[in-house]
Amino acid sequence: MNNPSLSPYFTQTSQWADFWAIANYQAGHQVHTISVDGQVQYLYQYPYYFGESFLYAPSSPVFDDAGTTTNDLATYLDAYYSAVIQKASELDAVFVKTELDPIISQRLNINDNMSGKSAIQSYVHDSAVTIARKRIMYNAAIVLDTSQLLMPNEEKAPDDTESLKAFFYSNSVFWKKVNAGHRSKTKKSLDQGWQYSVIKSEENFESFWKLYQSTAQRQTFTTQPREYFQALYEKPESRIIVLFDEDSPQAVWFGYVSGDSLIYLYGGNTRTSMERYGQYFIHLIALRICTREKLQTYDLGGYEPGTGYSVFKERYKGTKIDFFGPYDIVLRPIRYKMLENIITIAKPIRRLLK
Repeated sequence: MNNPSLSPYFTQTSQWADFWAIANYQAGHQVHTISVDGQVQYLYQYPYYFGESFLYAPSSPVFDDAGTTTNDLATYLDAYYSAVIQKASELDAVFVKTELDPIISQRLNINDNMSGKSAIQSYVHDSAVTIARKRIMYNAAIVLDTSQLLMPNEEKAPDDTESLKAFFYSNSVFWKKVNAGHRSKTKKSLDQGWQYSVIKSEENFESFWKLYQSTAQRQTFTTQPREYFQALYEKPESRIIVLFDEDSPQAVWFGYVSGDSLIYLYGGNTRTSMERYGQYFIHLIALRICTREKLQTYDLGGYEPGTGYSVFKERYKGTKIDFFGPYDIVLRPIRYKMLENIITIAKPIRRLLK
């Protein structure tokens, strides 16, 4: 399952910004907007050390690439970064943290962090740009193309293992591209007697919360508070999968629909689930959700090279999407340097005191 230590999974959509504004207002996070050529961009204000704050512009800027020229893009980026810096200055933010949207990266021929840094620097002449050491979300994701998946007899297909088997065997073209081991284990998962539910009920939320918390304790990572997940669960875009064995929850999956993509956000499981290929079964259900809702892609969520969960995602043979960065656009250099020095000194001291 996904390691949620780097979360949430931000997107530049009004639905996500609205959720974030509601779910995290008490934590001090605030959502601000700027508009550039009719494109609305969302900036998240974070509290920082000693009463300071910074702005976060995730995977940005959003840009309508259709029929535009290089000059159009340059003009747009100039206006975008000017608007971001103006908003940050109004809020007395120390810096702006950002990643580059993949479309922008492609248009600017950016293929590494240094070229991304240089590109941003060319638009923020009076502010230094640094490659940030600390990131807020993952810098890459594995995305599966679900546009060609077939759904046999969907109008009659119940949510049970037999209909899931029919879905699996109807999509041999898709599975031939997947790692042979993943394909075999997905097939084996269909013979484990699993039951599952995709209904957004309070009972299923409780199952998710309890199993997610037990997973966090076992794997020693921290989570957002229950209120955060409750607020997200109540959004119409959220989706849930709970895997059962004799009415006992064994694996949970929490996702979100954004545009024409299903995004995997959070998950948890038991040893029983791992031993009986529950993680393969639950991603098969997610693929079926994509097909039922006519979604074009399944975003497996955060990717970090070399980690176990990322190797698992790689084997689905999807497309790796890079978000170059993060970068810090420094507006208050003296305060920024002072805080960076304090953080550098404090970290080893804090480790010694543990």
